[in-house]
Amino acid sequence: MKKGTPLRLTIEDLSFPAQGLARCDDRLFQIDGFFPGETVAGSFGGSKKRRARLYRPVLVEARADALKPACEHFGPCGGCISQHLPLATQRSFKHRVVLELLKQADLDLPAEILLYGLSQKYDYRNKMEFNFGNVELDGPLTLGMYQKNHGFNVINTTGCRLVDQDMRRIHNYTIDYFRRLGIPFYRWSSREGVLRHLVIRHAKFGRELMVILVTTTQQPIDLSEWVEGLKKLPLRDKLVSVWHMENDSIANIVQSDRMNLLDGKETITEFIHGLRFEITPQSFFQTNSASAELLYSRVLDKMVDVDLALDLYSGTGTITQLIAKKAKRVIGVELVEEAVQAASASARKNQVGNVKFIAGDVKDIVADFTGKVDLIVVDPPRAGLIKAVDHIRRIAPARIIYVSCNPKTLAIDLAQMTEYTIEQLELIDLFPNTPHVETVVLMSRVKD
Repeated sequence: MKKGTPLRLTIEDLSFPAQGLARCDDRLFQIDGFFPGETVAGSFGGSKKRRARLYRPVLVEARADALKPACEHFGPCGGCISQHLPLATQRSFKHRVVLELLKQADLDLPAEILLYGLSQKYDYRNKMEFNFGNVELDGPLTLGMYQKNHGFNVINTTGCRLVDQDMRRIHNYTIDYFRRLGIPFYRWSSREGVLRHLVIRHAKFGRELMVILVTTTQQPIDLSEWVEGLKKLPLRDKLVSVWHMENDSIANIVQSDRMNLLDGKETITEFIHGLRFEITPQSFFQTNSASAELLYSRVLDKMVDVDLALDLYSGTGTITQLIAKKAKRVIGVELVEEAVQAASASARKNQVGNVKFIAGDVKDIVADFTGKVDLIVVDPPRAGLIKAVDHIRRIAPARIIYVSCNPKTLAIDLAQMTEYTIEQLELIDLFPNTPHVETVVLMSRVKD
Protein backbone atom coordinates (compact mmCIF):
# COMPACT_ATOMS: atom_id res chain seq x y z
CA MET A 1 0.00 0.00 0.00
CA LYS A 2 1.38 3.40 -1.00
CA LYS A 3 1.42 6.42 1.26
CA GLY A 4 -1.50 8.69 0.47
CA THR A 5 -3.83 5.87 -0.54
CA PRO A 6 -7.40 6.86 0.46
CA LEU A 7 -8.87 4.59 3.12
CA ARG A 8 -12.19 4.09 4.83
CA LEU A 9 -11.93 2.09 8.07
CA THR A 10 -14.38 0.89 10.72
CA ILE A 11 -13.14 1.00 14.31
CA GLU A 12 -13.36 -2.49 15.80
CA ASP A 13 -11.68 -2.16 19.19
CA LEU A 14 -10.09 0.31 21.58
CA SER A 15 -6.79 0.67 23.44
CA PHE A 16 -5.74 3.09 26.18
CA PRO A 17 -6.09 6.01 26.37
CA ALA A 18 -8.57 6.31 23.48
CA GLN A 19 -7.02 4.82 20.38
CA GLY A 20 -9.49 3.28 17.98
CA LEU A 21 -8.20 0.06 16.41
CA ALA A 22 -8.97 -0.93 12.81
CA ARG A 23 -7.46 -3.47 10.43
CA CYS A 24 -6.76 -3.31 6.71
CA ASP A 25 -4.45 -5.51 4.58
CA ASP A 26 -3.07 -7.24 7.68
CA ARG A 27 -2.11 -3.89 9.20
CA LEU A 28 -3.32 -2.60 12.55
CA PHE A 29 -4.29 1.08 12.50
CA GLN A 30 -4.23 3.00 15.81
CA ILE A 31 -6.38 6.10 15.41
CA ASP A 32 -6.57 8.59 18.28
CA GLY A 33 -9.98 9.76 19.43
CA PHE A 34 -12.28 7.33 17.62
CA PHE A 35 -14.42 4.57 19.07
CA PRO A 36 -15.73 1.12 18.17
CA GLY A 37 -18.66 1.32 15.77
CA GLU A 38 -17.44 4.52 14.08
CA THR A 39 -16.21 4.70 10.48
CA VAL A 40 -13.38 7.06 9.60
CA ALA A 41 -11.77 8.18 6.36
CA GLY A 42 -8.24 9.37 5.71
CA SER A 43 -5.13 8.45 3.81
CA PHE A 44 -2.47 5.84 4.49
CA GLY A 45 0.35 7.45 6.45
CA GLY A 46 2.80 4.56 6.46
CA SER A 47 3.43 1.63 8.77
CA LYS A 48 6.12 0.12 10.96
CA LYS A 49 6.09 -3.47 12.18
CA ARG A 50 2.54 -3.92 10.86
CA ARG A 51 1.25 -0.94 12.87
CA ALA A 52 -0.11 1.69 10.55
CA ARG A 53 -1.05 5.36 10.68
CA LEU A 54 -4.13 6.97 9.15
CA TYR A 55 -3.32 10.52 8.10
CA ARG A 56 -5.87 13.25 8.91
CA PRO A 57 -8.72 10.93 9.96
CA VAL A 58 -12.30 12.28 9.85
CA LEU A 59 -15.52 10.72 11.07
CA VAL A 60 -17.77 9.70 8.18
CA GLU A 61 -20.22 7.40 9.97
CA ALA A 62 -21.21 7.79 13.63
CA ARG A 63 -22.30 5.18 16.14
CA ALA A 64 -26.01 4.51 16.48
CA ASP A 65 -26.08 6.08 19.97
CA ALA A 66 -24.19 9.24 18.97
CA LEU A 67 -25.41 12.59 20.36
CA LYS A 68 -25.10 16.17 19.15
CA PRO A 69 -22.15 17.69 21.08
CA ALA A 70 -22.97 20.72 23.22
CA CYS A 71 -19.64 22.43 22.46
CA GLU A 72 -19.20 24.38 19.23
CA HIS A 73 -15.50 23.44 19.10
CA PHE A 74 -15.96 19.68 19.30
CA GLY A 75 -14.17 17.88 16.49
CA PRO A 76 -11.26 20.18 15.63
CA CYS A 77 -10.47 20.84 19.31
CA GLY A 78 -8.22 18.33 21.02
CA GLY A 79 -9.61 19.03 24.50
CA CYS A 80 -12.53 16.59 24.29
CA ILE A 81 -12.83 13.37 22.32
CA SER A 82 -16.11 11.80 23.41
CA GLN A 83 -18.69 14.57 23.88
CA HIS A 84 -20.76 12.93 21.15
CA LEU A 85 -21.20 9.76 23.21
CA PRO A 86 -23.63 9.23 26.10
CA LEU A 87 -21.95 9.18 29.50
CA ALA A 88 -22.83 5.51 29.92
CA THR A 89 -21.07 4.66 26.66
CA GLN A 90 -18.03 6.76 27.55
CA ARG A 91 -17.74 5.00 30.88
CA SER A 92 -18.15 1.52 29.43
CA PHE A 93 -15.19 2.22 27.12
CA LYS A 94 -13.07 3.58 29.99
CA HIS A 95 -13.87 0.52 32.08
CA ARG A 96 -12.95 -1.75 29.17
CA VAL A 97 -9.56 -0.26 28.31
CA VAL A 98 -8.38 0.05 31.94
CA LEU A 99 -9.27 -3.55 32.70
CA GLU A 100 -7.49 -4.71 29.56
CA LEU A 101 -4.34 -2.84 30.59
CA LEU A 102 -4.37 -4.37 34.06
CA LYS A 103 -5.03 -7.86 32.73
CA GLN A 104 -2.03 -7.52 30.40
CA ALA A 105 0.12 -7.00 33.51
CA ASP A 106 -0.99 -10.47 34.71
CA LEU A 107 -2.43 -9.09 37.94
CA ASP A 108 -4.77 -11.06 40.17
CA LEU A 109 -7.80 -8.78 40.02
CA PRO A 110 -11.01 -8.81 42.09
CA ALA A 111 -14.03 -10.47 40.51
CA GLU A 112 -16.08 -7.24 40.65
CA ILE A 113 -14.66 -3.95 39.40
CA LEU A 114 -17.13 -1.06 39.34
CA LEU A 115 -17.00 2.43 37.85
CA TYR A 116 -18.50 5.38 39.71
CA GLY A 117 -19.28 8.85 38.41
CA LEU A 118 -21.61 11.82 38.77
CA SER A 119 -24.17 12.82 36.14
CA GLN A 120 -22.62 16.22 35.29
CA LYS A 121 -21.16 16.06 31.79
CA TYR A 122 -20.27 19.73 31.18
CA ASP A 123 -18.89 22.82 32.96
CA TYR A 124 -17.17 20.74 35.65
CA ARG A 125 -13.46 21.64 35.53
CA ASN A 126 -12.11 23.88 38.29
CA LYS A 127 -8.80 24.47 36.51
CA MET A 128 -7.89 25.03 32.87
CA GLU A 129 -4.59 25.82 31.20
CA PHE A 130 -5.27 27.62 27.92
CA ASN A 131 -2.50 28.08 25.32
CA PHE A 132 -1.81 31.22 23.29
CA GLY A 133 -1.12 30.66 19.59
CA ASN A 134 -2.88 30.72 16.25
CA VAL A 135 -4.73 28.34 13.96
CA GLU A 136 -2.84 29.21 10.80
CA LEU A 137 0.47 30.86 9.94
CA ASP A 138 0.28 34.62 10.51
CA GLY A 139 -3.36 34.22 11.56
CA PRO A 140 -4.96 36.14 14.43
CA LEU A 141 -4.00 35.41 18.04
CA THR A 142 -5.94 32.54 19.59
CA LEU A 143 -6.31 31.21 23.11
CA GLY A 144 -7.46 27.71 23.87
CA MET A 145 -6.67 24.06 23.21
CA TYR A 146 -4.48 22.43 20.60
CA GLN A 147 -6.16 21.43 17.36
CA LYS A 148 -6.57 17.70 16.91
CA ASN A 149 -3.99 16.15 14.54
CA HIS A 150 -2.50 19.56 13.69
CA GLY A 151 0.59 19.89 15.87
CA PHE A 152 0.70 23.18 17.76
CA ASN A 153 -2.26 24.94 16.11
CA VAL A 154 -4.43 26.48 18.83
CA ILE A 155 -8.23 26.55 18.58
CA ASN A 156 -9.79 29.74 20.02
CA THR A 157 -12.09 27.98 22.50
CA THR A 158 -14.45 30.84 23.34
CA GLY A 159 -17.29 28.42 24.07
CA CYS A 160 -15.42 25.58 25.83
CA ARG A 161 -17.91 23.43 27.75
CA LEU A 162 -15.41 21.75 30.06
CA VAL A 163 -15.40 25.02 32.04
CA ASP A 164 -18.22 27.19 33.36
CA GLN A 165 -19.47 30.58 32.24
CA ASP A 166 -17.21 32.58 34.59
CA MET A 167 -14.11 30.87 33.20
CA ARG A 168 -15.32 31.40 29.62
CA ARG A 169 -15.86 35.11 30.28
CA ILE A 170 -12.34 35.49 31.64
CA HIS A 171 -10.96 33.60 28.63
CA ASN A 172 -12.90 35.68 26.11
CA TYR A 173 -12.03 39.01 27.71
CA THR A 174 -8.34 38.05 27.80
CA ILE A 175 -8.06 37.02 24.14
CA ASP A 176 -9.92 40.17 23.02
CA TYR A 177 -7.66 42.37 25.15
CA PHE A 178 -4.36 40.97 23.91
CA ARG A 179 -5.52 40.91 20.29
CA ARG A 180 -6.10 44.65 20.54
CA LEU A 181 -2.61 45.19 21.97
CA GLY A 182 -0.94 43.06 19.29
CA ILE A 183 1.39 41.31 21.75
CA PRO A 184 2.95 38.23 20.09
CA PHE A 185 2.58 34.72 21.46
CA TYR A 186 5.62 32.59 22.27
CA ARG A 187 6.64 30.35 19.36
CA TRP A 188 8.35 27.13 20.37
CA SER A 189 10.24 26.81 17.08
CA SER A 190 11.95 30.22 17.18
CA ARG A 191 11.79 30.66 20.97
CA GLU A 192 10.52 34.17 20.48
CA GLY A 193 7.38 35.90 21.74
CA VAL A 194 5.64 36.83 24.98
CA LEU A 195 2.22 35.26 25.66
CA ARG A 196 2.33 31.60 26.71
CA HIS A 197 -0.66 30.46 28.81
CA LEU A 198 -3.72 31.62 30.67
CA VAL A 199 -4.50 29.50 33.75
CA ILE A 200 -7.86 29.86 35.48
CA ARG A 201 -8.66 28.17 38.79
CA HIS A 202 -12.16 28.13 40.26
CA ALA A 203 -13.10 27.05 43.76
CA LYS A 204 -16.56 25.73 42.90
CA PHE A 205 -17.81 25.33 46.48
CA GLY A 206 -15.79 28.29 47.79
CA ARG A 207 -17.04 30.44 44.88
CA GLU A 208 -13.67 32.13 44.29
CA LEU A 209 -11.59 32.53 41.11
CA MET A 210 -7.88 32.85 40.43
CA VAL A 211 -6.33 33.97 37.12
CA ILE A 212 -2.68 33.42 36.17
CA LEU A 213 -1.17 34.93 33.03
CA VAL A 214 2.02 33.18 31.90
CA THR A 215 4.49 35.13 29.74
CA THR A 216 8.15 35.30 28.88
CA THR A 217 10.25 38.31 29.87
CA GLN A 218 11.27 39.11 26.29
CA GLN A 219 9.14 42.27 26.26
CA PRO A 220 8.07 44.56 29.11
CA ILE A 221 4.31 44.35 29.61
CA ASP A 222 2.03 46.56 31.71
CA LEU A 223 -0.82 44.40 32.95
CA SER A 224 -2.63 46.97 35.09
CA GLU A 225 -5.31 47.73 32.48
CA TRP A 226 -5.91 44.01 31.85
CA VAL A 227 -6.35 43.45 35.60
CA GLU A 228 -8.82 46.32 35.93
CA GLY A 229 -10.83 44.89 33.04
CA LEU A 230 -10.91 41.48 34.71
CA LYS A 231 -12.28 43.02 37.90
CA LYS A 232 -15.16 44.61 35.99
CA LEU A 233 -16.38 41.37 34.38
CA PRO A 234 -19.94 40.29 35.35
CA LEU A 235 -18.91 37.05 37.04
CA ARG A 236 -21.17 34.77 39.07
CA ASP A 237 -18.42 34.10 41.60
CA LYS A 238 -15.73 36.42 42.96
CA LEU A 239 -12.35 37.02 41.34
CA VAL A 240 -10.02 37.23 44.33
CA SER A 241 -6.53 36.48 42.98
CA VAL A 242 -4.66 37.60 39.85
CA TRP A 243 -1.07 36.52 39.15
CA HIS A 244 1.61 37.08 36.54
CA MET A 245 3.90 34.09 36.08
CA GLU A 246 7.22 34.68 34.31
CA ASN A 247 8.43 31.63 32.40
CA ASP A 248 11.46 31.71 30.09
CA SER A 249 11.95 27.94 29.93
CA ILE A 250 12.07 26.11 26.62
CA ALA A 251 9.62 23.42 27.71
CA ASN A 252 5.98 23.81 26.67
CA ILE A 253 4.64 23.57 30.21
CA VAL A 254 3.30 25.94 32.83
CA GLN A 255 6.18 26.49 35.22
CA SER A 256 7.44 29.49 37.12
CA ASP A 257 10.69 31.40 37.07
CA ARG A 258 9.02 34.14 39.07
CA MET A 259 5.54 34.83 40.46
CA ASN A 260 4.08 38.34 40.76
CA LEU A 261 0.79 38.89 42.61
CA LEU A 262 -1.04 41.58 40.64
CA ASP A 263 -4.25 41.83 42.65
CA GLY A 264 -6.03 40.25 45.60
CA LYS A 265 -4.88 37.41 47.83
CA GLU A 266 -2.42 34.59 47.21
CA THR A 267 -4.86 31.68 47.34
CA ILE A 268 -8.44 30.69 46.66
CA THR A 269 -10.44 28.68 49.19
CA GLU A 270 -12.25 25.45 48.34
CA PHE A 271 -14.39 23.23 50.57
CA ILE A 272 -14.39 19.42 50.33
CA HIS A 273 -16.39 17.27 52.76
CA GLY A 274 -16.78 20.25 55.07
CA LEU A 275 -13.05 21.01 55.26
CA ARG A 276 -11.42 24.17 53.98
CA PHE A 277 -8.46 24.05 51.57
CA GLU A 278 -6.25 26.87 50.30
CA ILE A 279 -5.29 26.46 46.64
CA THR A 280 -2.11 28.19 45.46
CA PRO A 281 -1.25 28.96 41.81
CA GLN A 282 0.91 25.85 41.35
CA SER A 283 -0.42 23.36 43.88
CA PHE A 284 -2.17 20.16 42.84
CA PHE A 285 -5.89 19.93 43.45
CA GLN A 286 -8.33 17.55 41.76
CA THR A 287 -9.78 19.37 38.74
CA ASN A 288 -13.38 18.34 39.39
CA SER A 289 -14.44 19.46 42.85
CA ALA A 290 -17.78 17.64 43.00
CA SER A 291 -16.36 14.34 41.76
CA ALA A 292 -13.36 14.75 44.07
CA GLU A 293 -15.76 14.40 47.00
CA LEU A 294 -16.91 11.10 45.52
CA LEU A 295 -13.31 9.96 45.02
CA TYR A 296 -12.30 10.79 48.58
CA SER A 297 -15.39 9.07 49.95
CA ARG A 298 -14.26 5.89 48.22
CA VAL A 299 -10.81 6.25 49.83
CA LEU A 300 -12.29 6.80 53.31
CA ASP A 301 -14.53 3.75 52.94
CA LYS A 302 -11.43 1.57 52.62
CA MET A 303 -9.87 2.60 55.95
CA VAL A 304 -10.00 0.47 59.12
CA ASP A 305 -7.89 0.34 62.30
CA VAL A 306 -5.28 2.97 61.39
CA ASP A 307 -2.83 4.32 63.92
CA LEU A 308 -0.24 5.93 61.62
CA ALA A 309 -0.89 6.69 57.95
CA LEU A 310 1.38 8.24 55.35
CA ASP A 311 -0.16 10.31 52.53
CA LEU A 312 2.40 10.52 49.75
CA TYR A 313 2.15 13.21 47.04
CA SER A 314 -0.21 15.04 49.37
CA GLY A 315 -0.59 18.29 47.39
CA THR A 316 -2.64 20.82 49.34
CA GLY A 317 -3.35 18.19 52.00
CA THR A 318 -6.83 17.22 50.90
CA ILE A 319 -6.53 13.46 51.40
CA THR A 320 -4.26 13.94 54.43
CA GLN A 321 -6.85 15.90 56.37
CA LEU A 322 -9.79 13.77 55.26
CA ILE A 323 -8.22 10.47 56.28
CA ALA A 324 -7.26 12.05 59.61
CA LYS A 325 -10.92 11.52 60.51
CA LYS A 326 -10.24 7.77 60.59
CA ALA A 327 -6.57 7.65 61.68
CA LYS A 328 -4.85 8.63 64.90
CA ARG A 329 -1.92 10.26 63.08
CA VAL A 330 -1.26 11.19 59.43
CA ILE A 331 1.92 12.47 57.77
CA GLY A 332 1.63 14.11 54.36
CA VAL A 333 4.63 14.31 52.04
CA GLU A 334 4.71 16.75 49.10
CA LEU A 335 7.45 18.12 46.84
CA VAL A 336 5.98 21.62 46.26
CA GLU A 337 6.88 23.85 49.21
CA GLU A 338 4.02 26.31 48.67
CA ALA A 339 1.53 23.40 48.68
CA VAL A 340 2.92 22.18 52.01
CA GLN A 341 2.59 25.66 53.49
CA ALA A 342 -1.00 25.90 52.24
CA ALA A 343 -1.77 22.42 53.60
CA SER A 344 -0.41 23.30 57.04
CA ALA A 345 -2.40 26.54 57.09
CA SER A 346 -5.64 24.82 56.10
CA ALA A 347 -5.12 22.09 58.71
CA ARG A 348 -4.86 24.78 61.38
CA LYS A 349 -8.02 26.49 60.12
CA ASN A 350 -9.84 23.16 59.98
CA GLN A 351 -8.62 22.36 63.52
CA VAL A 352 -7.19 19.06 62.31
CA GLY A 353 -4.47 18.53 64.88
CA ASN A 354 -3.36 14.98 64.14
CA VAL A 355 -1.61 15.74 60.84
CA LYS A 356 1.91 16.78 59.93
CA PHE A 357 3.27 17.85 56.55
CA ILE A 358 6.80 17.37 55.21
CA ALA A 359 8.20 19.15 52.15
CA GLY A 360 10.51 17.05 50.00
CA ASP A 361 10.84 14.47 47.27
CA VAL A 362 8.69 11.47 48.17
CA LYS A 363 11.36 8.92 47.26
CA ASP A 364 13.90 10.64 49.54
CA ILE A 365 11.53 11.03 52.48
CA VAL A 366 10.29 7.42 52.44
CA ALA A 367 13.85 6.13 51.91
CA ASP A 368 14.75 7.43 55.37
CA PHE A 369 11.47 6.61 57.10
CA THR A 370 11.50 4.13 59.99
CA GLY A 371 8.77 2.85 62.23
CA LYS A 372 5.51 0.94 61.93
CA VAL A 373 3.00 2.27 59.40
CA ASP A 374 -0.54 0.87 59.15
CA LEU A 375 -1.56 2.55 55.89
CA ILE A 376 0.10 4.35 53.02
CA VAL A 377 -2.07 6.36 50.64
CA VAL A 378 -0.43 7.34 47.35
CA ASP A 379 -1.79 9.70 44.70
CA PRO A 380 1.24 10.12 42.42
CA PRO A 381 1.59 12.10 39.17
CA ARG A 382 1.10 10.37 35.83
CA ALA A 383 4.64 8.92 35.93
CA GLY A 384 3.64 6.74 38.89
CA LEU A 385 5.73 5.80 41.92
CA ILE A 386 8.99 5.11 40.01
CA LYS A 387 11.80 4.69 42.59
CA ALA A 388 9.50 5.26 45.57
CA VAL A 389 7.88 1.85 45.09
CA ASP A 390 10.87 -0.03 46.56
CA HIS A 391 10.93 2.18 49.64
CA ILE A 392 7.19 1.71 50.17
CA ARG A 393 7.68 -2.06 50.01
CA ARG A 394 10.49 -1.79 52.60
CA ILE A 395 8.23 0.16 54.98
CA ALA A 396 5.71 -2.68 54.52
CA PRO A 397 2.45 -1.09 55.67
CA ALA A 398 -0.44 -3.44 56.38
CA ARG A 399 -2.47 -1.73 53.66
CA ILE A 400 -1.90 0.55 50.67
CA ILE A 401 -4.53 2.67 48.96
CA TYR A 402 -3.32 3.68 45.50
CA VAL A 403 -5.14 6.52 43.72
CA SER A 404 -4.00 6.63 40.10
CA CYS A 405 -4.63 8.96 37.17
CA ASN A 406 -2.67 6.73 34.77
CA PRO A 407 -3.55 3.01 34.54
CA LYS A 408 -0.38 2.31 32.52
CA THR A 409 1.97 3.27 35.34
CA LEU A 410 -0.46 1.85 37.89
CA ALA A 411 -0.14 -1.58 36.26
CA ILE A 412 3.66 -1.33 36.37
CA ASP A 413 3.67 -0.38 40.06
CA LEU A 414 1.14 -3.03 41.10
CA ALA A 415 3.09 -5.75 39.33
CA GLN A 416 6.12 -4.93 41.51
CA MET A 417 4.21 -5.13 44.79
CA THR A 418 4.25 -8.91 44.99
CA GLU A 419 3.88 -8.86 48.79
CA TYR A 420 0.35 -7.48 48.43
CA THR A 421 -2.99 -8.78 47.22
CA ILE A 422 -5.50 -6.53 45.46
CA GLU A 423 -8.62 -6.57 47.63
CA GLN A 424 -10.63 -3.87 45.86
CA LEU A 425 -10.26 -1.99 42.59
CA GLU A 426 -12.68 0.59 41.25
CA LEU A 427 -12.78 3.40 38.71
CA ILE A 428 -13.96 6.96 39.32
CA ASP A 429 -14.86 9.09 36.29
CA LEU A 430 -13.78 12.62 37.17
CA PHE A 431 -13.28 13.69 33.56
CA PRO A 432 -16.32 13.21 31.28
CA ASN A 433 -15.76 13.70 27.52
CA THR A 434 -12.05 12.87 27.85
CA PRO A 435 -10.17 9.54 27.95
CA HIS A 436 -9.01 10.08 31.53
CA VAL A 437 -10.24 8.16 34.57
CA GLU A 438 -9.09 7.69 38.18
CA THR A 439 -8.46 4.25 39.64
CA VAL A 440 -8.61 3.45 43.36
CA VAL A 441 -6.91 0.26 44.55
CA LEU A 442 -6.93 -1.24 48.05
CA MET A 443 -4.05 -3.65 48.71
CA SER A 444 -3.36 -5.77 51.77
CA ARG A 445 -0.02 -7.22 52.72
CA VAL A 446 0.16 -11.00 52.52
CA LYS A 447 0.87 -12.44 55.96
CA ASP A 448 4.22 -14.23 56.28
